[in-house]
Amino acid sequence: MEIDTEEVESFLTTMSEMDADSVIEDAEDTQQYGLDDPSQIFTVEFSDGSTQTYEFGTENDMVGGYYLQTTDSAQDGTVYLISSSIVTSTLSTEPESFQAEEEDEGSVSE
Repeated sequence: MEIDTEEVESFLTTMSEMDADSVIEDAEDTQQYGLDDPSQIFTVEFSDGSTQTYEFGTENDMVGGYYLQTTDSAQDGTVYLISSSIVTSTLSTEPESFQAEEEDEGSVSE
């Protein structure tokens, strides 16, 4: 299976540009943000072998957005509220969309 590197780069760029709409510091009870049972978990492994995990909690219906906690922010109790589009579109990308399209053997590229 060949990977569509442009799709992967686009996905990773969107994830790396994620900004918090608001920050909740020293959150003692992350259950109220749905982080005890995350709806989605996204882990990045870097070239040095370190990892960063993103756990997405529930949606805030009043102001919009989803709660997020990272590996680092979990240590100090920080919870972020991020744009709903990260969860509803970016993280909802089907794995097949990262596969490169196969070219017909009979086709000629110009």
